[in-house]
Amino acid sequence: MAIDQLIDESVYNFDAETERGERPREFALIIIKPMAMEKGLTPVIMQRLISEGQCVIESAKLGTETTKEKVAQHYAGSRFRDGKPTTYYPGLVHYISEKVVDIFVIADAASISDGRTFQQRLRQDLIGPSNPEKTEPHHIRSMARFMDYIREVDIPAEEDVPGSEDAIDNLVHCSDSTESALREIEVWFKENPEMVEQFREKHYQLQDEADDTLTKIG
Repeated sequence: MAIDQLIDESVYNFDAETERGERPREFALIIIKPMAMEKGLTPVIMQRLISEGQCVIESAKLGTETTKEKVAQHYAGSRFRDGKPTTYYPGLVHYISEKVVDIFVIADAASISDGRTFQQRLRQDLIGPSNPEKTEPHHIRSMARFMDYIREVDIPAEEDVPGSEDAIDNLVHCSDSTESALREIEVWFKENPEMVEQFREKHYQLQDEADDTLTKIG
């Protein structure tokens, strides 16, 4: 299925009710990274997320050319780990900057109560670990195990980018929480402040509803 057709069939009003009569509870930002773009994997990845992840596309920016500024903002949380600079951050920013990617905001339409967040379900069940070598065959990122790592393809040795030997293209980014998704949406959809504000308001509304539910249970 072509990606345009997939989007047309999945575009979803975030305030509308799903077939289950419930609203999506959480959302995530998905980035189809350069290697997956080159291999034409966007329809394959998104079809799996929609069908197996039981989610819907809320918004999309196809063919987005990245800038170093936006990539650095997006991965700002990856600069340090346990108080120390990560080795892969500079190479990752360099690699993804000035490349074309597809960006989606997806919303949970399953309302599954298994103790995990929407993002945890996607990352654990479908997308897989950040390192493709640690993925299982059913994970989306496992496809990267049969492709070239970015240090071999896209970062010439003469550029000598620190950390490039530790940076790999794992095909797809997925927010690790709704809070992270909101921050990432603000980075990539900055030129559409009304949409950003809509997601911000929806985020806080869902938080309030969750707090009310916990209060009633308590």
